Parts: sequence; structure tokens; C-alpha cells
Amino acid sequence: PGVQIPDRLRAQYPDEMTIVLQHQFHSLSMDEVDQVMSVGLSFSGIPSTLIIPVAAITAFADPEVQFGLNFEVEVPQIVPLAELPAPEGDDVPSRNYDGPAEVVSLDAFRRRTPKE
Repeated sequence: PGVQIPDRLRAQYPDEMTIVLQHQFHSLSMDEVDQVMSVGLSFSGIPSTLIIPVAAITAFADPEVQFGLNFEVEVPQIVPLAELPAPEGDDVPSRNYDGPAEVVSLDAFRRRTPKE
């Protein structure tokens, strides 16, 4: 989220893209407030500006000095509702409704328009 790259590159690299900054790049900058980096590169001779949030960077490598970092991204596990345990205790609403149902008028919540 927040990655800004040309549509043609997003179509070619929908999930992940390796960016090599070695010889031909320009306008490399870091916005420390917004935590994004920006760089100008050419892909197949077409100049492009890429804006990448720091949080979207998954690895960094500098082969010249044999240095590299991998950043693990935590992806929340989605648990289907059927697998969640049923709530217990006093916080559980009772399914036994004693007494008559209440009718609530919605007139108080409606916008009133002046009649012409």
C-alpha cells in the first residue's frame, strides 16, 4: 500500500519488484516525515519515478560490500468466524428475551426538508 509506480510496471510486477540502484538512477530522495523514498529510473528506455514507502521495503542488499538485510513482514492470519471460540461470561448477550419488543420511531433521525 502506498507504492506509486507506473501502471505498466505494476502489471509486470504485481506482487514484488527488485529495484537495483547501481549506475543509472537519478533524483534519489528520502522523505523522513512521510517515510517514503523516491527515485528516478528508466525501464526499457522509458523514464519513471518510483515512490516507495519504507514499510514496503522487504530487503536491502549492497553486493559491493557484501551486506544485506531482510525485513520480515507480519501478515495477520485471518481466522474464519466458525473457528473462533464462543464468548463466555457476563459479557455475552442473553438470547432469552423477556418482555415485549420495543418499537423505535425513526422520525427523530430523518432530515426534514422545508415544504414549498
